[in-house]
Amino acid sequence: ICSLLFVTLSFGLIGFIDKIVIDRYFQTVWSYPFFTMMFFGVYCSGILIYRIATGLFHPLSFGVMVIALVPGITHFASAIITTKALIKADASTVFGLSQVNPVFAVFWSFLIFQNIYSWQNYVGIMLIVACALLLGIDNSAHKFRLNKAVWWVMGATFLRSISDLCLKYTLTEM
Repeated sequence: ICSLLFVTLSFGLIGFIDKIVIDRYFQTVWSYPFFTMMFFGVYCSGILIYRIATGLFHPLSFGVMVIALVPGITHFASAIITTKALIKADASTVFGLSQVNPVFAVFWSFLIFQNIYSWQNYVGIMLIVACALLLGIDNSAHKFRLNKAVWWVMGATFLRSISDLCLKYTLTEM
């Protein structure tokens, strides 16, 4: 449970640092995801060079390699959309709303892997999603209206779930 708390706190801290960096330095939707992905590219290239040099890299089939690229592409698209949401709303709203990911996870796990969970799991997922959507209520209008960032975050979360799905598939095929 300590590792779960550490990951949650780290994710929150990274989210707020992202918001500060976006507000102060990167005012466009493209710049922040570009620099993030540039770091990932350099990092992954280093790992690939190391694995080739040590003989640990074994080429896979072309289909698996294409599916292995999809998580990076969808993650980049998700980062662009999340940046757009961070420009429109505060970090606590954006990263709270991103907790709707279990809905997409349940959908993909049922559709692709035919997983069926107990009713307690579904109740827990609905509670998480309901609480996340409560964070998206726009209080400035004094009526029940969702924040403009809600739809951006939902799109980003959907793309991130596709990224996770392809990553899971790629890892099971390796």
